[in-house]
Amino acid sequence: MDLDPSAEPELAAPPAVVAVMVTHDPGEWFDSALAALGAQDYENLSVLVIDAASDVDPTSRVAAVAPEAFVRRLATDPGWARAANEALDMVQGASYLLFCHDDAALAPDAVRLLVEESYRSNAGVIGPKLVDWDDHFRITSAGLTIDKTGVVAPLVDSGELDQEQHDAVRDVFAVDGAVMLVRADLAITLGGFEPKLWPHGEDIDFCWRAQIAGARVLAAPAARASHRGATVGGYRSGVGGDDRDKRDISRHRDDVRAAEVRHRIRMVFTNYTPTHLVRIVPQLIIVQLGELVYALLAGRRRVAASIVGGWYDVLRDIRGVRESRKRVNATRLFPDSEIRRLQTRGFARINRFIRGQLHGEDRARAFAESGAGLLKEIAGSRSALIAWGAVAFVLLAGTRGLLSGDLPAVGQFAPPPAVGSLFRQFFSGWRFTGLGAESPAPPAFALLGIAGTILFGAVGAAQKVLILGLVPLGLFGAFRLARSVEVPRAGLVGLAAYAVVPLPYASLARGRWDGLIAYAVAPWLLARMRAGAEGMGERAAEPADGRHRAPFLFEWRSGLGVALMLGVAAAFAPGVLAMTLLLALGVLVGSLLVRAPGDGRRALSVAGFGIGVALLLLAPWSFTMLHPEGLSHALFGPGLSPSRALPFGAALRLETGRLGGAPFGWALLVAAALPLLIGRGWRLSWAIRCWAVIVVNAAFLTVVGRGWVGLPVPSAELFLAPVAIAIAWSIALGFISFRIDLREFRFGAPQVAAAIASVAFFAAAIPVVAAAGNGRWGLEPATLATQLGYIEANTKTGDFRVLWLGDPETLPVDGWRVAPGLAYGTSRNGLGELTESWAPTRPGPSMALGGAVRIALNGRTTRLGHLLGPMGVRYVVVPKRVGPEASGRPALAPSRDVAGAMAEQADFRQLDATEDLAVFENASWVPIRAALDATHARGVASAGTAFVAATDNVIGGAAPALTTRNSDYNFAGSLRSDALFFAESPTSRWKLTVGNASVSRRTAYGVGTLYTSTQSGPATLNYHTSPIRWLSLLFELAVWALVIRAAWAWRRSTRGELT
Repeated sequence: MDLDPSAEPELAAPPAVVAVMVTHDPGEWFDSALAALGAQDYENLSVLVIDAASDVDPTSRVAAVAPEAFVRRLATDPGWARAANEALDMVQGASYLLFCHDDAALAPDAVRLLVEESYRSNAGVIGPKLVDWDDHFRITSAGLTIDKTGVVAPLVDSGELDQEQHDAVRDVFAVDGAVMLVRADLAITLGGFEPKLWPHGEDIDFCWRAQIAGARVLAAPAARASHRGATVGGYRSGVGGDDRDKRDISRHRDDVRAAEVRHRIRMVFTNYTPTHLVRIVPQLIIVQLGELVYALLAGRRRVAASIVGGWYDVLRDIRGVRESRKRVNATRLFPDSEIRRLQTRGFARINRFIRGQLHGEDRARAFAESGAGLLKEIAGSRSALIAWGAVAFVLLAGTRGLLSGDLPAVGQFAPPPAVGSLFRQFFSGWRFTGLGAESPAPPAFALLGIAGTILFGAVGAAQKVLILGLVPLGLFGAFRLARSVEVPRAGLVGLAAYAVVPLPYASLARGRWDGLIAYAVAPWLLARMRAGAEGMGERAAEPADGRHRAPFLFEWRSGLGVALMLGVAAAFAPGVLAMTLLLALGVLVGSLLVRAPGDGRRALSVAGFGIGVALLLLAPWSFTMLHPEGLSHALFGPGLSPSRALPFGAALRLETGRLGGAPFGWALLVAAALPLLIGRGWRLSWAIRCWAVIVVNAAFLTVVGRGWVGLPVPSAELFLAPVAIAIAWSIALGFISFRIDLREFRFGAPQVAAAIASVAFFAAAIPVVAAAGNGRWGLEPATLATQLGYIEANTKTGDFRVLWLGDPETLPVDGWRVAPGLAYGTSRNGLGELTESWAPTRPGPSMALGGAVRIALNGRTTRLGHLLGPMGVRYVVVPKRVGPEASGRPALAPSRDVAGAMAEQADFRQLDATEDLAVFENASWVPIRAALDATHARGVASAGTAFVAATDNVIGGAAPALTTRNSDYNFAGSLRSDALFFAESPTSRWKLTVGNASVSRRTAYGVGTLYTSTQSGPATLNYHTSPIRWLSLLFELAVWALVIRAAWAWRRSTRGELT
């Protein structure tokens, strides 16, 4: 065909493009964004405005600026992603869809350049270079990438100056959703944007799925658009602007960050193939655990909640995730290995943190506003870096021998059971301590189970992290408590002073978990009481807005933090509740001395409210403390021997172990006396309160130890934690007084006192630094397990109990009091597990064990084995120190000659007799589940229900039965005898079935159950949890949820306002 060279060539029409702009209550930027679309030099462009139920109809504004645009109003606001998806059904015949935010203004040639580059490079998704709305020389985005866990890694730094360094067209993982040109057929194939990932995630997910479907994603920097960033910047919610409040900005940024964290979890589970998920998910968990810790320390509670909430959403909507995965797999053309080439290597958040770019401005604000200024303090002060570095070095040196391997099973550091066992014991309502009992388990079981689950079942590692992490937690609390706006370095002095008190190291050496917990929470409790006391009275620093809060409201909200803290701490060490009350009483006494009774009353009410709510959090376990006997046992334990009571001077020096002795033990007190001499104003007032706390708590231990109030003698470490933090804070107050108040004195005695206090402080640090050289703080690896391993090897002849008798601190289990300084407890099939460190507050049927021991100690029987036999007791162990002699720990002989009384028993065989312990084997023991013939069954049935009837028991040496342990609460086997004797406290909830028939039961000896069967065959013994237990667990969960929600709301409303 001949062509006329003079004829005008007929050009094909450019592909149709529909610009889709979703808006909702648009701001002043909306008109500029519309005008920019109307000014495009691209001919075949249509504009569709989708209004997501704005309060004011924007149609008139659209008509005034872009009269040719179409407007579609929605009845409700479904969110940007779902609203944008409306265009997929409305638009017909378009080649491209240009999705735009209503705060993005395109350059006049932007659409044309994007379409041309899309054709040239065969791109399915393409985006322009985005620049700042107010400064077009600053780049905000030129494409995005992510790491393997979904963390966004921008290809340009925020606010980077545009010097044409990003003007090359390149493949990117994603483009910013503010302006995104998409092939219409691709958008329809993918089903549009994922509504569940809006906001702050729908654009990345769309580009991810586009690449899976085989499409290219490009950044075309020749096309430009200015972006207001109204959503991220907070302008839509009224947070942005020149008059914006910094606290509101910080909260808004945390909300944005929280949405990103939540959505990336779903993206990972949706878009990766199963084989890749196996590799990525463990890494994601580890990274997010680090993020969770960081967020909590930085006070970014929303971010922390989003990490937990993201996993909860995925697990709750697992069916929705599966449906999304099916849709993704239906379009999959490229494997994950091909997609990963555009993802950044390593972990984006860690990389940015190392480069100092992890939200640098946000981090500084978050720490300053939340009060957690540790990292900022380190980064901004050489002295701070030296102080923290020195403390960290001493701690690491002192614990280096404990970082690997298991913790020695000393004192309360018993080895924990598996995760499943922890949860079963918590939910079941049956406790195996003693002879067993229907009693609620402490929430510590659930908390340990959760910690073990997080660490993939490594409960021992979780236990070690919790124990060794308590000391840094307490130090960080002391740092926060002692900080002063007037003297910033006072926090470092408080940190150092709290680090050199001997209390935590003595607790570690003796295996006292309760002492470490008290050390960790005491600074945080005192800080809350200080905030409560200063709610309407004298303040260390007036609030910036000059407002005073209503006293009741302030105390109540401060008490929420105390309640949550006590709820967790008292789950492990209920004595912390009594310690908190004593701490508040000390503050009250000090407030009376400084003539500020209102401050003391408010501090006491904060503590009282926190204790009350904590008891609700611990319910129903805490309800077992309502009886006076139960309350005494829960708070103070079985009670030490009065001879072990700490003298007043030793209590002041915190001398509970090898550290704290004179003369160095007095040095801390000398340093703490400085603010009493030179302090003025609030420094002197709080120094007096600190000394009141010191005296009140030390005096309490002395009074109780001398038996003047009839309370058991408690473990000293628990009640000396208030003394320790009071000393540390008083030393910090002395430093503040030195910087502020000393200038008011002429040179003389005050200056000399300051010099003496400084020397005393450094002298007090010498013993702690020297003790760090041990590498274990005296917690030597030698334990009772090294001597009693043969006990655990004897389970083949049936399950049994070990009865422990001795000083309460020498027992590896919790127990009950026999006499002052003498307690008893039991373990099963060996040395015991961590769950046996919490005995029910009242012994119940287990008091038969104590009754039998008293009969023997009083010389009324020489056949104790016959009494203990039906209770399943095979061994009696009398330890005489916390660990063997090789550990170097001092001997703690029981208050009575227990070993001598046991040696007189005719049915006991002594196995060991050393300076460390005495071990006896009961020749008349009965397996916990024993098979009896008809004759022996009749003998047991006729013996009566009193345990003393077992003196004539004839079932010693009975054969074990139901030896298959399916769980702690389910035993099976073949029963070929006429009866089964079960050495557990009698209850109808233990049910025996032989074949399919239930077996009748009756109480035996008052301590066990006799099941009489008329047939033989396969048998199962099960424990059936009471429905009331499940209702109580729902109540406990509801209380925790309500308190956490209320505390969170208070945190949001007062963040940055409270000193």
